[in-house]
Amino acid sequence: MTGRRSRWLLRTAAAALVALTCGLPVAADSHPPPRASTPHVTATLLGEAGTIAAGEPFWLAVRFEIAPGWHTYWRNPGDSGLPTRVDWTLPAGFTADPIEWAVPSRLPFGPLVNYGYSDEVVHLVRVTPPASLAPDETLTLVGDVSWLACADVCIPESATVGLRLATAADTRPDPDQRAAFATARARLPDPRGPAATLVDRGEVLELELDLDLPSSNVSAYFFPFENGVVDHAAAQRIEPTAAGARLLMRRGAIAPERLASFDGVLVLGDAAHASSGLALRPTVISGPALDPSVARSLTATEVPRPDPGTRPRMAPSLALLFAFLGGVILNLMPCVLPVIFIKGLGLLRSAAAGGGAVRAHGLVYTAGVLVTFGLLGGALVALRAAGSEIGWGFQLQSPAIVGLLALLMFAIGLNLAGALTIGTGTIAGAGQSLADRAGLAGSFFTGALAVVVATPCTAPFMAAALGFALTAPAPLALGVFLALGLGLASPYLLISLVPALVRLLPRPGAWMVRLKELLAFPMFATAAWLAWVIGAQAGPNGVGLLLAAMIALAFVAWLLRVRPRAGAPRLAANLLAGLTAIAAVGAVGTLAPDATASPGGAPGAERATSDTVWKPYSRAALDRLRADGRPVFLNMTADWCITCLVNERTALATDAVRDAMRARDVAYLKGDWTNRDPEISALLASFDRSGVPLYVLYPPTSSGREPVVLPQILTESTMLEALAAL
Repeated sequence: MTGRRSRWLLRTAAAALVALTCGLPVAADSHPPPRASTPHVTATLLGEAGTIAAGEPFWLAVRFEIAPGWHTYWRNPGDSGLPTRVDWTLPAGFTADPIEWAVPSRLPFGPLVNYGYSDEVVHLVRVTPPASLAPDETLTLVGDVSWLACADVCIPESATVGLRLATAADTRPDPDQRAAFATARARLPDPRGPAATLVDRGEVLELELDLDLPSSNVSAYFFPFENGVVDHAAAQRIEPTAAGARLLMRRGAIAPERLASFDGVLVLGDAAHASSGLALRPTVISGPALDPSVARSLTATEVPRPDPGTRPRMAPSLALLFAFLGGVILNLMPCVLPVIFIKGLGLLRSAAAGGGAVRAHGLVYTAGVLVTFGLLGGALVALRAAGSEIGWGFQLQSPAIVGLLALLMFAIGLNLAGALTIGTGTIAGAGQSLADRAGLAGSFFTGALAVVVATPCTAPFMAAALGFALTAPAPLALGVFLALGLGLASPYLLISLVPALVRLLPRPGAWMVRLKELLAFPMFATAAWLAWVIGAQAGPNGVGLLLAAMIALAFVAWLLRVRPRAGAPRLAANLLAGLTAIAAVGAVGTLAPDATASPGGAPGAERATSDTVWKPYSRAALDRLRADGRPVFLNMTADWCITCLVNERTALATDAVRDAMRARDVAYLKGDWTNRDPEISALLASFDRSGVPLYVLYPPTSSGREPVVLPQILTESTMLEALAAL
């Protein structure tokens, strides 16, 4: 049952309770009305049949009356938007088919073109009752309708509408609805379209049609069912051929060879009726993606760069060295430093227990790092081998994992602040008991934690090594990940194995308690940052759920501090604390991506960060800019990548860099990898990279020079030097 349906039932139950309390009569079978209004759309549920019969399909329709200046969207919304959706609550045995979509209109908005409807549209749906349906009953059918209403801004809206229908021995039409359904069917495309073949000519797609044009002065536009097939904003042209007709379109972000089919609606109209597009009835085009006879001779439209098949490969020994150096530098990354400080605090405590204890904790910590890196690398290599387009930090593209990591950081912060103590070897093992002889498990899990929090970061040398690993045989790839882990663990391991270095450390004392408490605040800050990432991935509702889970975890910490010392009350307090923690973790584990929450936006839409204007990355956008001869700066980033965010603030958003880019007419494209995006994954792989950040500066095409890959740690001077060399 959907959330809107649940809310409607709750409202109905509340109304009934109030009515009963006040002594008022209550309707025996309350149901949603057929008509519901929001600020911008009035939705009405219509039924073509007056009575319905067993096993005989009938038609429903959701009619939208849209406010002036506003619009809703087709099944493929175009450059931005979301399609309308209906979730049905039907009697047992009933089934509803997908929406039969009316022919859309093109809705230009700046450089974008969307597909949708203005003023009014009727969405038809065929419903089939079961063969066992009994006559002489009255049934209620309910639709939870959701849509995106847009003008200069876009507002998600929804409504619950219901319709009561009587059952009979046969289906009889409702004469009052005949005209409405006839008009709706007239706006449907003809499903008997001509045969079509798609041919890829590089930047241009040719749709060869078995169709006789009524004249030589015909306008045409093809609305593809799948987003990204064509450039929605580009003009299309149809021309006669000896075999029929040919429609010329500019290709979109999806390469034709990746399409399973090439389906859509073709709208034809002569010049006098081009605005309506209905001089000839629109028709559905359906066919294979590519003509097999020309598939092998297609001309790829790759952005000029070295061919991955001929690019010199890094030597395995160099890849292992780069991985080790990258792991060492990873200790200095802002996402890893808090955990390293915690481990250093434990090292001071171990020093007082003797060299043997220090060495033991160092080796166990290293084992935790290596085991976790091995598991993470093995999973990444296996998923890549299975065809998944993922890279370093792929697990942080899951809102559930980000939320659970935020809870873990919050729990560690509570532990360091002294608010949560639940024993050695678990969360407390990451804090004050790391160096105890009985706390070797804590050292192991602290090593694992260091790897987990390192995943949003990419250090120098590391990107090239990981790019090599993802194309190398599995044993060598795992060797690269283990070398990376050894580099991460090496500073602590070196100090723990060399007694002279341990003696250089300051003496333990009361200051350690204050430092431990102070380190709680970086943990809380990390948890807050991860909550912000959840906002980008799962929207405001996801943030609200995470904050509620954090409050529950804080309640657990308080409960464990004030619980009785023994007996049944202590057992009850422990049980309540455990159930609350499980509920908090379980709730966060249900987080899922929200398509409307992504900050990337639609391709082509301009955005600004600290007055630096950029456009979201798409392959089509990059190709267009390169074809126009403009230099392009490409920034592949993610909200969970701290290195990326630091680079943007310190190097990319400065006045000097902004002015230099404007003076050289450099186009700025930003690719958002916060949620999984196969197109961005493919671009990263083409540069032998497995994760973000990636910064590429494309010189003007007239220069004939190759793209320049910039360092992962950017500075203002690095950017200015690269821009000056254009």
